[in-house]
Amino acid sequence: MTENRGNSYYVINNMNIDFHNFMFPLPATIHYEVTEKDINDRRARFNAIISVIQDGKLCSSMSVRFTVYPSEVISSRESDLAAIALSSVLNNSGMGYLQ
Repeated sequence: MTENRGNSYYVINNMNIDFHNFMFPLPATIHYEVTEKDINDRRARFNAIISVIQDGKLCSSMSVRFTVYPSEVISSRESDLAAIALSSVLNNSGMGYLQ
């Protein structure tokens, strides 16, 4: 995966955000911690915790799970799924998601 670092595609698998305090458009600190990683030749999976701290108070925290793929691996798959979704909508007179 390291040779594809600049040409990667990120897929968010899960995201959960908790809000603890009000936040304001003032300076804040973002703390990012990788809690788990699983890397092989085809992809890299990560779990992370992201915290936003303002004025010494935890304002929000987010747990996120995401996978990083070389863009050539995922872009063709995404194109195939997009074509299937579009075909399905068009075959249902464009009303499939409005019913």
